[in-house]
Amino acid sequence: MVGDININLLSGRNDPNVDSYLNLFASHGMLTGHLLPTRLRNCLDHVMFKSPNCLVTLVLDTDITDHAPILSFCDYKVKFHPVRRVVPRLDIASIVNHLEQADYSPVLTSRDPNYATNVLIAFISDTITNNTIATIIPNKNRILKPWITPGLLRCIRNRDYLFRKFKKHPNDIILKTTFTRYRNFCNNLLKKLKREYERNEFLRVKKNPAKVWAFIKKIANLNPEQSNSAELLRICAKPSDSVDAVNNFFANVGKNLAERKIKSSRDEDDKLCPIPVSLKSMSMIKVDNDEVKFFILQLRDKCAVGWDGISSMVVKAAVHVLVPLLTHIFNLCLERGVFPLAFKKALVHPVFKNGDRSNINNYRPISVLTTLSKVFEKILNKRLVNYLTVNNILSNSQFGFRAGKSTEDAVVTLTGKIIQNFDQKIKTVGIFLDLSKAFDTVSIPKLINKLEQIGIRGIALDIFKSYLSDRQQSVVVEGFTSDSVYLNFGVPQGSVLGPTLFLIYVNDLCSLKIPNCDIISYADDTALIVSGSTWKDVKEHSESAISIVTKWLNRNLLTLNLNKTKLITFAPNRLSQAPSPFTVRVHDCDNLFDTCNCDVLECTSCIRYLGVMVDTSLSWKQHIESVSSRTRKLMYVFKSIRSIADPQFMRSVYYALTQSILSYCIIAWGNSPKNLMLRVERAQIAVLKVMLNKPILFSTSALYSIAKVLTVRQLFILQTILRKHSELPYDPNVNNNKRRSYNICQYKPCRTVVASRHYYYMSCTLYNLANKILNIYPLTRARCKRRCTDYLLKQSYEDSEQFVKSWCRN
Repeated sequence: MVGDININLLSGRNDPNVDSYLNLFASHGMLTGHLLPTRLRNCLDHVMFKSPNCLVTLVLDTDITDHAPILSFCDYKVKFHPVRRVVPRLDIASIVNHLEQADYSPVLTSRDPNYATNVLIAFISDTITNNTIATIIPNKNRILKPWITPGLLRCIRNRDYLFRKFKKHPNDIILKTTFTRYRNFCNNLLKKLKREYERNEFLRVKKNPAKVWAFIKKIANLNPEQSNSAELLRICAKPSDSVDAVNNFFANVGKNLAERKIKSSRDEDDKLCPIPVSLKSMSMIKVDNDEVKFFILQLRDKCAVGWDGISSMVVKAAVHVLVPLLTHIFNLCLERGVFPLAFKKALVHPVFKNGDRSNINNYRPISVLTTLSKVFEKILNKRLVNYLTVNNILSNSQFGFRAGKSTEDAVVTLTGKIIQNFDQKIKTVGIFLDLSKAFDTVSIPKLINKLEQIGIRGIALDIFKSYLSDRQQSVVVEGFTSDSVYLNFGVPQGSVLGPTLFLIYVNDLCSLKIPNCDIISYADDTALIVSGSTWKDVKEHSESAISIVTKWLNRNLLTLNLNKTKLITFAPNRLSQAPSPFTVRVHDCDNLFDTCNCDVLECTSCIRYLGVMVDTSLSWKQHIESVSSRTRKLMYVFKSIRSIADPQFMRSVYYALTQSILSYCIIAWGNSPKNLMLRVERAQIAVLKVMLNKPILFSTSALYSIAKVLTVRQLFILQTILRKHSELPYDPNVNNNKRRSYNICQYKPCRTVVASRHYYYMSCTLYNLANKILNIYPLTRARCKRRCTDYLLKQSYEDSEQFVKSWCRN
């Protein structure tokens, strides 16, 4: 639908007409094609669409008319997905039977882990090949829409025949009436039978959660479009040459980037942040059958298989046969300090990110390893993570891939630093780094050196050396497989050990002692929070900080992508904003002045960090708009499934889809002013009305009472209390003070209203208020959550807002 609607989508965030308008279209699965100004600064000319195909909308900047012309392009070509007529099917029972009757003496008597591994993999692969049946599905048995019966096909053909006849004689009243009645009858019958089929299918798979969610994604069109990398086959004249070129690019991208850093690095940079040598050493404890069985049963059933063709379903089905064999092989590896060569072969699948599909740089290489190697990597990773945790080796500023830490912790820590500077009237700048091909450019010799310095020596170090050396990979694109190439740089993406090894590699980056700078990192997503008393000081500190970080990156052969590295000047209001233009240079020269020609970081007003839109004043306007839009898109999903699912299951779907979006990092943004929160609350209410099939003017209080879910503000209250409850160590003597037993947390005073709304300051007051009413301090986290949820469900919308005002006054 395209037209001049005269509803300004760029108006104030609190316009209820805009929300009602967007919710109406979202309930029919239609989304906005653009949010660009079309007349002056107003978005009055809209493009609303509902299509699985790509839509591109351009707004032309011209003075031909007072409304800007709009061009919309839709890929309307029908994409035919060929149906596989030959489907391979595994005879799992026969495979297990053959594995049970086999002679494994060559494996059990061997003292060479490589030989034992090769023999076992070869036997399992041959058994799978011999017991795989290629089933041919004839055309007559292929079901495209299972609810359409032969009788319905005749009904559809008759409807179409009447339509063609009516088009030839449009003035025939009798023919028009006949066609209209028959069309309505046919369409209603199709809808009825489709709903009955979906309801029966839902009841059939209701007891299997995995199949239930797969069915919901199917009928609600939630399955993401598969990444198509066929464009890479056109790089060279032959597809075989193309996949070889792609494989060589992925294998050498780290080497090419590192060679530039080797030429530009300096010897004096080696003194930067020296890693202290640990006096402790990591030991490799032998595995037992129970541990191997535990990690095998943890494997996912449906995942891509490696070069050996051994799937996790086969391994799990034959777990009683394979556990003793794998235990013997793994213990041989731990004794000899060897990672088997068969486990170091990877199939790389290019996954498209964005941009031009013919550009290899726009693809991410995902390594698919063998199933047995995943089991061994899980065992090694468990021992490595335990060693790092017990000895507190990883920096507290690193939040990625660590148990008990999440993206929410990183976001709350980052915003907490900024808010504290706001409250103390300290100028603040955030520099958000972007590293090019971070995992692919890890230097293996430097990583081994860092492993040795943190205490991984002897057999343990030999295993990781073996794991990182002599790795091979082949690229697979649309059935074409390249030749194998050896890797000299990087840790494999998609592996189990890769993320932990990467954290060790960049750990000393998080430990850099930079004056007036805090480092917050989630894997390779790193932010520098630089502060100073004046903007001139902040500028100098920022250039000094980015210079130190750049030197560290050069020393470790990592590349900073200056085009995607952004800078934000944080200020609570317009009066305290930084002067424009505010320039920070990345100096690679000895002249630390603006007169040099060094690169300048791009200054922006908003950036997406770990899925959260962080703006210059921490107003959360852009993020709330993003959350509202994502929530609104779910309306059509609930409209599609509400006719087949019962209310209890609909509530489970709501928790999984809607509440997960609303509660993500809500501790950081959920205490925004009421006029901003209205936007996301209206989106939540619209979803609940569609879910419960209620009219537009249905009472909001009654809606929440029927749905038995928390409002957005109540979700914020609950998550804040639970986080504070988890942070507090339990002291049984606290409750002995009868007069002030509810004041568990010490109040942190603040100067500004902006600071009083942040978790760092208001969480103590909020927790004390909740403890005074509910006495939650002695409870476990689960019981605390249950008691707080029950209490909040009984509170009205106004009571929750009053609760907010009460702690703000305190």
